[in-house]
Amino acid sequence: MEFQFNLGQHSLLRTLNGELVHGVNNTFAVFDSAANKIIYRPAEEMALAVTLLSTKTMISKVPLPLASTSSSSHSSSKQKSEDHSSYSYSTSSPSSSSSPMSAFPLPLSSSEIWKKNSGKQTPQDLSARSDLLDLVRIHYENITDKSTCKKSVFKKIALSMQNKGYSFGNRDAALVCQGKWKNMESKVTTFLANGGPNNTGNGALRKPDYFDEVFDIIKNSAKAKPKNLQDSMCLQVPE
Repeated sequence: MEFQFNLGQHSLLRTLNGELVHGVNNTFAVFDSAANKIIYRPAEEMALAVTLLSTKTMISKVPLPLASTSSSSHSSSKQKSEDHSSYSYSTSSPSSSSSPMSAFPLPLSSSEIWKKNSGKQTPQDLSARSDLLDLVRIHYENITDKSTCKKSVFKKIALSMQNKGYSFGNRDAALVCQGKWKNMESKVTTFLANGGPNNTGNGALRKPDYFDEVFDIIKNSAKAKPKNLQDSMCLQVPE
């Protein structure tokens, strides 16, 4: 079963100076309240965990050097089932004035991307758009495959975006990525249906900034053919 971080179940573990508690074999610690134990997850999931669990943190009262030594003395198999009773923790939240974390706010990997009603897109939004299109290009065959679950494809894309350091706040990253792609694809296909780049007359639509990148992805699909061209192709009768 695929592992998923759950805001109601998992908490990040940080030391008193705000650093994540690390384990051996390139892992980091997360407290699982349902199992009442500490679990260790691979480092490649760290960006996702920091994004999703930024408001759920437990503070280890063990000093950093001791915590590091303690972690390294355990085997990876013991780490996965370590009882949290051997530690002392206090929960914290950025909104709590008495929180032990108030002296060092939780670090954010980056500000949120593609926020609604935020006005002009930031350089980070544009960078994220470029990275999203690169990932869609890689997964496009699966995205257009009717037998493939689109949600699972965009979950992979969203995880790749989060591993690059992009933050989606409390929003569903997969849905945001899927919605962003569908919106860009829709605007490009609408532009093509209106005559595309060759239509310079009255009523011509503005060419989307990302037209070339999106068109390069969908160019071999029926969506990329302007409607008037498709109609003329349908009317042709073989000799």
